[in-house]
Amino acid sequence: MRVLGIDPGSLITGFGVVEDAAGGLCALAWGTVRTSSSQPLPVRLQHIYDGLSEALHTWQPEAVAVERCVFR
Repeated sequence: MRVLGIDPGSLITGFGVVEDAAGGLCALAWGTVRTSSSQPLPVRLQHIYDGLSEALHTWQPEAVAVERCVFR
């Protein structure tokens, strides 16, 4: 099974793709989608959407896991 994990953030969104391999997990890809704080939030969200859509299209995961956002 191939899984895309997402660490959400409005300035930096991280992602990683793992797949089960013989006896464990194999990391296939990882990266970030970076935005600028000088851009309006809708523009940043579109950039994040586009970046994650590209990862979904490229890696074709069977599942997606998103880290819970914590605001303090």
